[in-house]
Amino acid sequence: MSHVPDYFREATTKKKEMNPIWRGIGLIILVLLTIGGFWLAGYLLELNWQTPFLPFFVPRDFTVTIVKWLPNLSGKLLVQIGATLLVDVIAYGALVVLYAVVNPIRPGPTDAKQPRGHGRRSRSR
Repeated sequence: MSHVPDYFREATTKKKEMNPIWRGIGLIILVLLTIGGFWLAGYLLELNWQTPFLPFFVPRDFTVTIVKWLPNLSGKLLVQIGATLLVDVIAYGALVVLYAVVNPIRPGPTDAKQPRGHGRRSRSR
C-alpha cells in the first residue's frame, strides 16, 4: 500500500508520450546542421582568405603532427572543423530561441502563478 496522499497522486499525471518519429526528425536535423555547418564554415573561410573580413588572421597552409607515426593532418581541415563547431553552436542556439518563441511554456492547473513585479524600488532608505 502506498503512503502517498490522493491529492499528490492526482497532481503527478503521466506526460504525454512523444511520437518516435520525432527522434528520427531530430537526428536528421542534427546531421543536416553538422553537414551544413561544415559547408558554411568552409565557404566563409574561403571568402575570408580571398578578401579578409575577420578582425584576426586565420591560418591556412600548415600541417599538424600529433604523433610521428601518424600522417600529418591538414591545417585547413582542422580550422574548418573548429569553425564548424562554432557555426553549429550558433545555429543550435538560434533553433532553441525559435522553438521557445513558437512554443512558450504554458503553466498547468497545478503550477503557481508568476510573482508580479512591484516596479523599480528606491535604493535609498
